[in-house]
Amino acid sequence: MQALARAQSADVATRLAAEQDGELQLGVVSAPAMGERWLAWRGGGAWATPTVGPQAGQRRPIGTSGVDQLQDAVGLHRQGGEELTHDPMREAVGATLVLDEHKVEQRKATLRTKLERLGDATEGDRPRSRGRRLIELRADAPGLGLPAIASFLYRELLEPAAGQWRLAAYAYELLDRERGGRRAYHWHDDSYHAHCVEPGAATAARHYRAIPVDVFEAHEEFARLYLSESPVSCADLRPLLDWMQG
Repeated sequence: MQALARAQSADVATRLAAEQDGELQLGVVSAPAMGERWLAWRGGGAWATPTVGPQAGQRRPIGTSGVDQLQDAVGLHRQGGEELTHDPMREAVGATLVLDEHKVEQRKATLRTKLERLGDATEGDRPRSRGRRLIELRADAPGLGLPAIASFLYRELLEPAAGQWRLAAYAYELLDRERGGRRAYHWHDDSYHAHCVEPGAATAARHYRAIPVDVFEAHEEFARLYLSESPVSCADLRPLLDWMQG
């Protein structure tokens, strides 16, 4: 088997790939700072493995996003050899998700449709300082006038960018109102992180490490958790270290 590619980035990860007879066979991404390693091989599926913490070495299956429309997708782009300054993830994601007004409205409508399949959905779009706008979508499940057993809350802060709108911050959250528990992904103040509280936990939400997450990815995860009737679990998350919190 012949090594096809190897690349390393101090701010992201080490990436490996291998081919045999001109056909890609294996790919590995290792991110020591995040405590995660991802592996996929032909015919063997794709897997994520924590490298630190109580779950270290315990492999779990992963798959592709359920996003099936290009307008709902988030792209990551970096020119070869390009030096990124400030926050690399903000440069890669924040600068990439730029939408015109039509795409913003389309994005809201698509997300609301998904939320309405789970419960009673509401939507807000309010102006903020410096020309920005805060978009908020919420659903209480199961809806139909029944007591809420779960709430989905998605907020995105958009800032003007040359006649369009650029994502500047987000907060995607699932609240288990029946058993208690919370799972959330946040990006603000140049920090990507997760919050998680398991049912019956006596402590406040801890900060966990996270990579950039699109709202449709977060919704897919939250909806799957809600429909499975499983409690919120934090076992797959790695704590955010003190130096990562700035």
